[in-house]
Amino acid sequence: MLVGGVACSGSNQEIENRAIEELGVYSFNGGIKIIVYRENYLLRYLMLDGANNILLKSDKNISLMQKWGLYLDRDDQLWVLSSDIGHSCWVKNDTTGSYRNKVFSGKLDKSSLPKGLISAFGDLIIN
Repeated sequence: MLVGGVACSGSNQEIENRAIEELGVYSFNGGIKIIVYRENYLLRYLMLDGANNILLKSDKNISLMQKWGLYLDRDDQLWVLSSDIGHSCWVKNDTTGSYRNKVFSGKLDKSSLPKGLISAFGDLIIN
């Protein structure tokens, strides 16, 4: 697949693990697809629905030279973790289906995070 002039590789299979740590194309149950690619040493990502409509796209400059991770939780909310710029979560509005990016300042409270997120990216989450 070609995104923004950059070829993306990776399997296009449905995956059970919802943690993303590499560039590629990831498909999930329900038709959600996440495309993670590189643009000028920066991490870029798109989240698409089953009809390939863009649900959300990266809005921050995350360096690929730093530690990063993406995690799709069971509510189809996308967590973005970065040692470079901090953490955020794309929160889905169940009524409209649209997403807004909630940026976290400071430490995350592990007790309120998805367990899979903690097990996959505990080293990026401080507290």
